[in-house]
Amino acid sequence: MNRQRRRQRAGGKRTGLLVAVLVVCVSAAGVANYLRPLPAIAVSRTVISGSAVKVSPLAWPGAGEAAIGAQGFGLLAEGGQNAPLPVASIAKIITAMAILEQKPLAPGQQGPGLTISANDVAIYQKYAGEDGSVVPVVTGEQLTEYEMLQAMLLPSANNVADSAAIWTFGSLPNYVTYANQMLQQLGLTHTIVSDDASGFLPHTTSTASDLVRLGQIALQNPVLAQIVAQPQADLPVVGTVHNVDALLGTAGIVGIKTGNTDQAGGCFLFAATYTPASNHAITIVGAVMGTPDLGAALQASLPLLASARQNFQVQTFAQAGQVIASYKAPWGGTAQVVAPEDVSAVVWSGTPVEPTVSLLSAASAITKNQRVGTMTVHAGNSSSSHTLVTTAAIPPPSWHWRLFRNPF
Repeated sequence: MNRQRRRQRAGGKRTGLLVAVLVVCVSAAGVANYLRPLPAIAVSRTVISGSAVKVSPLAWPGAGEAAIGAQGFGLLAEGGQNAPLPVASIAKIITAMAILEQKPLAPGQQGPGLTISANDVAIYQKYAGEDGSVVPVVTGEQLTEYEMLQAMLLPSANNVADSAAIWTFGSLPNYVTYANQMLQQLGLTHTIVSDDASGFLPHTTSTASDLVRLGQIALQNPVLAQIVAQPQADLPVVGTVHNVDALLGTAGIVGIKTGNTDQAGGCFLFAATYTPASNHAITIVGAVMGTPDLGAALQASLPLLASARQNFQVQTFAQAGQVIASYKAPWGGTAQVVAPEDVSAVVWSGTPVEPTVSLLSAASAITKNQRVGTMTVHAGNSSSSHTLVTTAAIPPPSWHWRLFRNPF
């Protein structure tokens, strides 16, 4: 009897020990489970693609060469031989850019001044005798840097371009060296400055494609962009001067520079604003070179500009509220990802369009309206990014799920 009781007590102890060991193991497994890193919340994506854009032919000039581009898009198309030709007074854009690199101005500033000397008067008389574009100057006259830029770019004063270059660089040869180095650094490898700062001589040459790039760079300077858009200005001595760009304000044209000599023919580097749809304003930049005269260059620019506009279209890749992706948690809960606004972009005809979605990884929880990624639309050289958000929350896993999930 005693022996049986001892066996029962021993068996009870072993059972208790086994239970205790089991409890410890289960508890340890539960703690390990609880502390184990959470699995990632799974994400699935919807395929987003764009539609084909109809191509409209561009109205290239019948003579010379031309090119078209847009701010943010780069160079888009070119017509003609795209060979270096004299640029005439468009060279003054290069001169203005070089001066502003050495003597920067902020909008509203006049900058330092030049006192007109006998040499400046002689430059004026030389150009006037050659029937070049001039602004009269007199000895002792004061011109600020801003006024010199206005004289160069509005009435296209050859004499002020040379005087301003000498004032900035010490001599015309020094200016020519600096300008060519600047152009090389800007990647305008088909543009060469020679002889003067005005473009009156035929040895300063460029291509229509390079001029488009030049115009795009020039417009990034707010002072230059402001001046080329002015219809007129008031200068000392001469009084009111007018912009020789006869199309300024027509068809959205906001500049940039005309040119006209016997050797160059007519040249026009132009910029025009265009809004194909709300919140999608762009600036088109075009160049026409080598036409018979300035009138022909101006006339050729209008149909080219109109045809370029037809090749810009707004594509919508996702509408507001459209599901782009979704998150699903292993412990339960789903959150859809949407674009809070229409995802659209201006596209140039024939340009490959590649919308891409980038989403953040989520490990524990997601809140409603949380920004979780972007949709980026790549169209040629341009791109735009749009925020993506969640429509619902995914709470973190409960303690019960964390404790009892499968350990392996």
